Amino acid sequence: MLTCNARPQAAAQTFLVAQLDSDDQSWVMVASIVGCIVSIAYLVATTELDLDKSLQFGTNYPMVHGYIPTESAVREALVLLGIVLFVGGVLGAKLIALATLAGASAWAAVAWCSTEVSVLFVLRYFAEGRIWRFHLRSIPGLVPTLIMHAQLYLGMLAAPFPFMR
Repeated sequence: MLTCNARPQAAAQTFLVAQLDSDDQSWVMVASIVGCIVSIAYLVATTELDLDKSLQFGTNYPMVHGYIPTESAVREALVLLGIVLFVGGVLGAKLIALATLAGASAWAAVAWCSTEVSVLFVLRYFAEGRIWRFHLRSIPGLVPTLIMHAQLYLGMLAAPFPFMR
């Protein structure tokens, strides 16, 4: 593969392995996909730990940050393991579902992703107080708003935990 980024690597490998016959698949292929998924999940968990321990985020967003126990290293490790398992499970299920759907019909996969991005847009609209546009002084307008929304969707695909809580 030309990329070393774990998310596109996992997606490309999952789509390729899903198209192979079961006799042509090897455990090394599956292990590589699992390694990519665990890498992404670990990155999300460690980022979540850093943000959760941040005094600034804890002060500004007390309802969201400060849930990881700091009094016990074992409890902290268990919560981090839970985050890794959750993110890995969601990401693995998403990759398998999209690879299977794309294998059956590319149009169905495109329709599914289009529906997801539309639902995210509607949910973001209501969650952010019925504001659907991003307003930045340097780049106002519809196109930057849609590009930013597409980035949110891709970010949600790559690291679902911060978006789901």
